[in-house]
Amino acid sequence: MARKSEGFTLHRDKRTRNWVVRFTHNGRRYKRSTCECDRGSAQKIASEIVAAVTRGRDVSVMRASSVDIDLLVGQYLVDVSAELAPETVATYQGYFVKNFAPRFDSLGSISSSAMQDYSRARLRQVKRGTVCKELSAMRGFLKWCADRGYISDMPLIKDPPARSTGTTACEKVRVDLNNDRATKLIAALPEWSKRTHYPVRDLILFIWETALRRKTVQQLRCPEHWQPGSTTLRIADDIDKARFGREVELSEVAQALLTRHCDGDGLIWGAFDCRPALRNAARDAGCFTEQEIRHLSLHDLRHGALTELASVSPNLPGIAHIAGHKRVSTTTQYVHSNRAQTRAVLNARPGIPVTIPVTDAKSADLKDIATVLTIRNHTTSEGGGIGRRAGFRFQCP
Repeated sequence: MARKSEGFTLHRDKRTRNWVVRFTHNGRRYKRSTCECDRGSAQKIASEIVAAVTRGRDVSVMRASSVDIDLLVGQYLVDVSAELAPETVATYQGYFVKNFAPRFDSLGSISSSAMQDYSRARLRQVKRGTVCKELSAMRGFLKWCADRGYISDMPLIKDPPARSTGTTACEKVRVDLNNDRATKLIAALPEWSKRTHYPVRDLILFIWETALRRKTVQQLRCPEHWQPGSTTLRIADDIDKARFGREVELSEVAQALLTRHCDGDGLIWGAFDCRPALRNAARDAGCFTEQEIRHLSLHDLRHGALTELASVSPNLPGIAHIAGHKRVSTTTQYVHSNRAQTRAVLNARPGIPVTIPVTDAKSADLKDIATVLTIRNHTTSEGGGIGRRAGFRFQCP
């Protein structure tokens, strides 16, 4: 029986519009970019690629060593700038300049083993989550290179094992904020900054009311994102970190703050460094430790506001919409548990009437009074029991 021939097929890359050849040789699958948008030219180059691989000369359209890696990184960042937020592109640029450039001088030096060594070395410096983000940026870059024929095969880059934790670069302290602490903090803030006359108190109050990101709030404009009299805020893709365009309902306090500071077309709040005023107010409020004061930031207000929303409503998809999270799993990282929430859960738990015979020798004295201890629902604070908690209490009948 004759062996089935192994041909090739052409597929157009949706992003680059170049034709990509796919074929199988000796049980191995190959995918190469022809770097051509014309199907006729791509057909000829695809035939040459397949013939070269069949003869044992696995070559790409353009050899990796002949291209400057810095130039490729620049082209890659320009291409992805249309898909990613500017902050993300700047972060990727930092990864390549500070971390990848000192280790990899060419595309040929980027291999699976080299990336494993890089991952282990970085785990001694930063947390696992940071390493995963850096590796994700490298995967995107290598895929971009493979689609354009700069490399023949994309190296396999695995994330660090889930059991690895990495190294904390600096000890971060999360400041828990509830309504009481936030009220004292905002009350201690000056209404206007002394040097620039910026409405620092109203800005921080607005962030607490809306739970929005600081950069999103500082880029709000009138009338693009809010119009006087409107009860909703239109978050555009270009001012949201996750590019999650949406409409957010506003509280009465948030509407009043926008009405007060929207003087016409243009920026409503603008950029301002609130950290000095925020930490001075925390010191004056008297309910923060010195360590919390040093680490307090506007992001803590966002965490605290989302936690407060979760304490009054179990609707996590709604909270995720307010926060600008496309996945509810991200919102769960912002919602923090505390003793007050634990107490509320226990108070909401209904009691069950149960009769337990007293058989323990330690309870011999109680047998003269009663033979059983009845566990009853306790919804009031009358009698013995455990105060106002709606739970169980022991009572002799």
